[in-house]
Amino acid sequence: MAKKAITYQRGYSSFTLEGADEMIAMIQKLGDIAAGAAVMEAVIAGGKVLEEEIESRAPGAHIVMVPNMRSIRRGWAQVDVGPDKEHWYYRFFETGASPHEIEAETAQALLLIGGNLRERVMNHPGMAANPFMRPGFDAAENKVKAEIGSKLMEALRRAK
Repeated sequence: MAKKAITYQRGYSSFTLEGADEMIAMIQKLGDIAAGAAVMEAVIAGGKVLEEEIESRAPGAHIVMVPNMRSIRRGWAQVDVGPDKEHWYYRFFETGASPHEIEAETAQALLLIGGNLRERVMNHPGMAANPFMRPGFDAAENKVKAEIGSKLMEALRRAK
């Protein structure tokens, strides 16, 4: 009899699990809490691989991997990988920015870089995209899948 295969897709990522019946039976041996912990541990390990790859391509060393705790409560495991909050502007390296006008608040003025001139309005020239996250994801995809699979198999072997 052929092994059952399940394909799972969420967002940009997907994987196919062959021998799903066998794996489901093994996971059931773990029990709900242990299975959830094993899956989250595996996803965190995969997230670290992705974090390292993206950080090697980033404009600076401020990429973080954070487990998404809401996902655990909802029955799946997810990590978020990207710039830390202080480096929110990295998004512009990824997507670029078109030329635009920046207007200061009423009581503030913009200090133009390279001088002491203060103005209320500045014309920003924009910037070309220099993506690092998507190329990092693409480069790490197979390594992430292998790491997750390896960690899950370790947990299943321990459960036998």
